[in-house]
Amino acid sequence: MRISATLTALTLLTAPAIAGASNTLDGHYAFYQAATAAEMDRGPRNDEDCQRFFASELFETRNKSEDLKISGNRWEDNQDVSALTGNVVLQKSKGGVIPFTINRESEGDSGPAKGTVKRVGRLGLSFAISGEPFVKHYCKMDG
Repeated sequence: MRISATLTALTLLTAPAIAGASNTLDGHYAFYQAATAAEMDRGPRNDEDCQRFFASELFETRNKSEDLKISGNRWEDNQDVSALTGNVVLQKSKGGVIPFTINRESEGDSGPAKGTVKRVGRLGLSFAISGEPFVKHYCKMDG
């Protein structure tokens, strides 16, 4: 009986810490756009690049269906063909890069895929999906 009570207490104490660790990416992100193709391919270098994007006409006129919402283990954008919509399992961060597995829910390509997400400053995220020829860049709007 004592062991059960101890395990229950430990579970209650550690659950918020574990949940908090997995939710560090939570937020609403805008697909990053820049004035040149080279800047788009490179993505934001820092928070200042995201702030410039937010202050630009590119942000105001962007296709909002490319925005990304992250909530817990759920990633979602509004595109029919998306590599970043589905349930996600994050692995341990290695050198600022977080490996993940996503169960994609796309009309174009569904099923499990592996990838990485890298933080760029406080606002930027860059996503790479294994086998995809491109990296997707985002800036956090609610941060």
